Amino acid sequence: MKEKPKLLIGLCIFSLIIGSVFLVNSIRELNNAEKVADYLEPTIREDCSNLSYLEKSRCDLRVMKGLMKNTEKNVALRRQLESKASQNILFAILIIIFSIVGLYYFNFKYEIGD
Repeated sequence: MKEKPKLLIGLCIFSLIIGSVFLVNSIRELNNAEKVADYLEPTIREDCSNLSYLEKSRCDLRVMKGLMKNTEKNVALRRQLESKASQNILFAILIIIFSIVGLYYFNFKYEIGD
């Protein structure tokens, strides 16, 4: 019986673990994309609650003027974060698939020539 390539099997196991960790982190990033976008680009930047009626009206007017611009920035940032996380998820799935194929090949199909 021929010896299995332990180094290559170990490399496949290591890349499987790395791919799994990368997948979990990417899924977490995808789930937190909206919260991160709201933190980095808040939609409403000014608090108008503790003002008098006239000051509150002026403050609300300023907030409404900037609301569309802030909302566009927020949505663009969220889409960018979600896109990056989706790409990372796809990359992690590919790493996991290639690791599983490599483990199968080196455990069952690989034969060292004489």
